Amino acid sequence: MSFTSMILTFSAWLGAMAVVMIAGISPAMKARPPLIFKYPDRERKAALITASIFLALSFALTFLTPDWLKDMPDRFDLLHWTWGALCILLVIIAFLVLRYRKQPLLSFGWNKKIWRLASRVGLSLVFLAFFLSGSISRLVEYFSAESLTIFTFLIVFNLAWETALRGFIQPRISAWLGDSWGWLATSVFAIILMLPLALSFGASFEFIFRFAGNQILLGWIMKRCGHIFPGAVWAAASAWFLTL
Repeated sequence: MSFTSMILTFSAWLGAMAVVMIAGISPAMKARPPLIFKYPDRERKAALITASIFLALSFALTFLTPDWLKDMPDRFDLLHWTWGALCILLVIIAFLVLRYRKQPLLSFGWNKKIWRLASRVGLSLVFLAFFLSGSISRLVEYFSAESLTIFTFLIVFNLAWETALRGFIQPRISAWLGDSWGWLATSVFAIILMLPLALSFGASFEFIFRFAGNQILLGWIMKRCGHIFPGAVWAAASAWFLTL
């Protein structure tokens, strides 16, 4: 990992934190009611069981992917597609559990009362990521229908990932351990969930380092905003700018 790449990565993280902290001054954000579960112990059990299923799926996708696919020159792209498949499976399972337990979308990271504020924070994070990545000239040069398709898939995958982890798992673990420990525990779990795929596809140290840092930051963004949208679009945009 080059020094320049490290500086850009830390700048992106610090910039995102600054945007979210400024948004936290908003009266609407301050007035956001906390998510409180009536039976925290039941939520703990639901979160742990669901997390176990998530981990089993991650290992299954790792071992079911043929070795010859992992050895292809474009294995990094294949890693993203496999991760995307995992994201979709995770959010489907989380949604089925939510519906089975007859819980509202509010407990799924989608608080409609703060949607407008969450969307503004998300767009601010995207513009900041765009500026800090230095992608202006590259966007003009390499923008195409293919790059737009990649961005669309990244948005879908990250919304699914954040909804399953930060929307479903994190609030329930936080109801058990408290906000800070719930955020950190979910972040560590998200890193562990991705590691089998990343290691089996030979992902670089830079990729793993950036992914791990992103997961910690995304958990913090969810903790501060109470909505999965800002973190999801920021993660998607940051990943997209790296492909330009």
